[in-house]
Amino acid sequence: MMTQPRWPWEMLLDAFAVAVVVSEVVRYVSSGDLSSLPALALGAAMVSLRRRIPITAASLSVLTSAIALLTPADAVPIWALAEVCLFSLPLRSTPRAAIAVGAVHAGILYLGALAALQLQPFDAIALILPLWTVAVLALGFAVRRHREYLAALAQRAEEAAEARSARMLLRADEERLDIARDLHDSVGNALAVIKMHADAADRHLDADPERARVELKSVRSTSVRVLSELGGILTVLRRREVGREIDRLLPSVQSIEVLILSLRETGMKVSAEVELPRYLDPAVDAAVFRTVQEGLTNARKHGLGSVELSVKPGSTHGITVMMLNATRSSMSASSGGFGLVGMRERVLNAGGTLDVSDSGGVFRVVADFPTGTAGEQEL
Repeated sequence: MMTQPRWPWEMLLDAFAVAVVVSEVVRYVSSGDLSSLPALALGAAMVSLRRRIPITAASLSVLTSAIALLTPADAVPIWALAEVCLFSLPLRSTPRAAIAVGAVHAGILYLGALAALQLQPFDAIALILPLWTVAVLALGFAVRRHREYLAALAQRAEEAAEARSARMLLRADEERLDIARDLHDSVGNALAVIKMHADAADRHLDADPERARVELKSVRSTSVRVLSELGGILTVLRRREVGREIDRLLPSVQSIEVLILSLRETGMKVSAEVELPRYLDPAVDAAVFRTVQEGLTNARKHGLGSVELSVKPGSTHGITVMMLNATRSSMSASSGGFGLVGMRERVLNAGGTLDVSDSGGVFRVVADFPTGTAGEQEL
């Protein structure tokens, strides 16, 4: 059986038992009557062993109580030692065992008082002796219940700590995904634009140096922009204020026109119709821009010909983004690496829906977003 820790109640009872044994030994020695010493010694031994063998110690202490009835004048200290063992029994055994041993002890005290002390059945002393055992057992059960309550509190606190840890890990995973999407959308797409301008500069370097210089200027300006965005992200990360705050550092739908112009400068044909609502929730604002950015970049890398872009208010106070472009035969809705995955995650996180399809050689992206709670307010 598992050894229980010592609690203040039992430490007090240990001190009480030592005091009883010492006082009785002194009395026995002074009186010269050692007839009750064996029962006292057995009771003291059971008190010392009650933590290791609680049921055995309590049972033998009941026996000492019965033996003490042979010398009623010396019985009370021996009974007191038995009650110490009975107090510890509910703490270390089953309730059924504690009640059974306690009932036997109470019966021995009651019947022994009637026989040895010649008391009447309803005499106060005869009734007090078994009630003494009942009170001791009740106190033991109360202490046990208190221990269980404290253990339950500790368990709940541990579970709450584990739940907090799990929530923190989940938040860290979500923030990691946000950072990955932002780095892909900001740095990845900017690098793709830089490559487009660099390729164009290389093509015109000999035949049209002026055009090559224009392309190189675009490379420079795009590099400056992406370095600024990357620096903003790193600043937030150093402050440990990641997550949604990153979106506030990144372009919004107001930058769609600039994005279209930068792609047109690379020779990409973009037919755009952009009509923005008066209000967009910040999360939706960033998600709409990133969806347009990713869609146009994918069209530039994988598509053929021009791209048709439409950004308009939806039918239910939302905003709809639609992009159409011709595709190569090898292009499919599952192409594009992490770009389409990040696009879908961002759209869903903003409360929207995304439909990507490739039919008849036309790649189609449709994203529907809510505008937010203030979407109908006049700003």
